[in-house]
This record gives sequence, C-alpha cells and structure tokens, in this order.
Amino acid sequence: MRSSKAQGFTFTEAMISVAILGIIATAAGYSLRTSQYRDQLRSAGRVVAADLRSLQARAIAGSNIKFCTIAGQKAVCENSSAACTDACTAVAPAGVGMRLNKNATAYDLFAKYDPNTTDWRESNAGEIFMTRDLVRSGALNVTISNLQGMVMFNTVDVAFQRQNGNMLIDVCPVGCTNQNFMNITLTHSKLPTQPLTVSMNKLTGRISIEE
Repeated sequence: MRSSKAQGFTFTEAMISVAILGIIATAAGYSLRTSQYRDQLRSAGRVVAADLRSLQARAIAGSNIKFCTIAGQKAVCENSSAACTDACTAVAPAGVGMRLNKNATAYDLFAKYDPNTTDWRESNAGEIFMTRDLVRSGALNVTISNLQGMVMFNTVDVAFQRQNGNMLIDVCPVGCTNQNFMNITLTHSKLPTQPLTVSMNKLTGRISIEE
C-alpha cells in the first residue's frame, strides 16, 4: 500500500534553499555591479584616447581655432569674444594639446598660438578651448590616478604640432624632461586594483588603451 503521508520540504530544507538563493542573488548582483564599474572605466579610457587622437588629427589637418587679443596677448575666443580688444579670428594654431592632473576627473584641451613657441605646456587659461569632465561623459567615480613617463608627474602636458602632428610630452625650454612615452592610469573608486591605462608613444605617435 502507498503511504498517504504528505510529502514536502522540512523547515530546515526550506531555509537552506532560501540561503542558497540569497547567495546566488548576491553573487549575481556583485557581478553586475562589477561589470557596470568596468564599463564606466572603459568609457573613461575611450574618452581620453579619443580626445588625444582628435587633437593629433586636428594638428595634422591644421584645423582653425578662433583667437583674439585679451589683456595684451592672444587668447582663444571659441566660446566667447566679450573680452576681446580686436576681432575674434579663425587661424591655424601652432599646435594643440591636453593638460592632465593627477587625482583629477577633468582635463583641459588647449591651443598654442605662437608658431615660434618652445614651451608646449598650457601656459594660461586663455589657451583653453575646452574642459573635458569625465563624470559628465558618463565615467562616474573614475579618476586620473597616475601619470608616468620616465618619471612620475602630478601634471603633464601633451601637445601635437601643426601639420606634422609630432607628439610632444612635457616639452619646455627649462625644467622639463621631454618624455618619449606617457602612461595615463585611470582608476574606478569601486575597482581600485583593476586600473586601465592610456599609453602614448612619442616616437611612433601611437595612442593605445591597455587593460
């Protein structure tokens, strides 16, 4: 004869099942969050690399940027010409570049007016034609955590000369080291041990992303 006793889970078995489901849900949630953080980090790397390549292309093409005279010196007037004492005129700059600061979430894009310049660093705010904010670009919680060439930097300027597109890293008349390569390390605050690096090579002109 078949037993008529009801079959089912005991309370202990039910609790074990709930605990297992909880562990699986937690693991899945952690994996999803990690993937999202990694995507944010990759997004930041793509933005930085794209800006560098865009500057390189602009330099080679000799693309114009608008300048005028402000406080006795040539300054970018792309966004506003209110302070200009002469016409805001489009000219091909001597070069364009990027200033990066360690522990920052934004960086400047700048243009050098003087074709005879020997200082390829950002000299003043009048050279800036754009500031890129990684947070507004969708790269939340991502910071420029390290700048390294042959030495470590707190601030580094990367420029590209007009027409030939030559890459210049920390080039100035006095006190600069004229680097042949530079690694820009980006770190997500939730993934501090999994950085991403944007690398530049002055000798080849190559800009690459390394994970």
